[in-house]
Amino acid sequence: MTDSDKSEVVHLDVWKSGAHFKILAIYSPPCNQPNFSYVNHLKHSIFIGDFNAHSPSWGYSDTNEAGRRVHDFLCSATFELIY
Repeated sequence: MTDSDKSEVVHLDVWKSGAHFKILAIYSPPCNQPNFSYVNHLKHSIFIGDFNAHSPSWGYSDTNEAGRRVHDFLCSATFELIY
């Protein structure tokens, strides 16, 4: 995260039967634009969040800048959106 990114993150490392994965719970306040540079390198991860992001991709009728950023991030990597 950068100094200008005001997101709050809780990061859990989970081990089960020798397997390791991460769970990240992320909150991005309405005045913030989410920055995903800090999660691009994470593999075997589950991201849960409130990004205050609007997009028709997850049920909103409008799109805001945060929604564009989240959508672009999801499209640039091998993620599955569950909403």
